[in-house]
Amino acid sequence: NVVYSAAQNRTPYVICKYLTELASCFHSFYAACRVMADDKELGKARLILTKSVQIIIKTGLELIGVSAPEKM
Repeated sequence: NVVYSAAQNRTPYVICKYLTELASCFHSFYAACRVMADDKELGKARLILTKSVQIIIKTGLELIGVSAPEKM
């Protein structure tokens, strides 16, 4: 929806804003929760969430022409 809206309205900054907000939310989650929890199902769900956020941020950065390192 964000990409579609940015394209329709010719406002690419919307993608940047979305990625910044997503990264901020994920940072808060990561600071508060252990990804690999004692509960196997919870750990699996958190790992899937982490991978999903990684894919979204990588794809979003590619759309706006920004490269991202694999590791920091």
